[in-house]
Amino acid sequence: MLGQHHQAMPYSSDLTDAQWKFLEPLLLVPSKRGPKHGDDLRHVIDAMLYISHTGCQWRYLPEQFGPWTRVWSQFRRWSRNGMWTRVLATLHRSSRTALGRKDLLPSMVVIDTHLARGASNGGATFHN
Repeated sequence: MLGQHHQAMPYSSDLTDAQWKFLEPLLLVPSKRGPKHGDDLRHVIDAMLYISHTGCQWRYLPEQFGPWTRVWSQFRRWSRNGMWTRVLATLHRSSRTALGRKDLLPSMVVIDTHLARGASNGGATFHN
């Protein structure tokens, strides 16, 4: 089915088995509706990574990832409920631990000036 077809033609952006093994417990959070679909959810993540790597528009996602609307809906749901923030924080801690860093918080932060623009009159700029 979908999983078999997708595995026959993997993309370089797809998760490795080791990456999925790390992410799976973070993403398969029990919900009121019951358990999520493990393998199917991995394909959704692979689709999100494909979009991230290629810059493809949601509507032009290759068919083997399934309906683009499902991928987009899951991405929005995780963006709104803080899942991405939790996953990135876990990845950050894991990375610093693997590098032997004692402090899990960085000692330096780099701000890209293209992302941190002020208003033209010197006032604060707020983004939604």
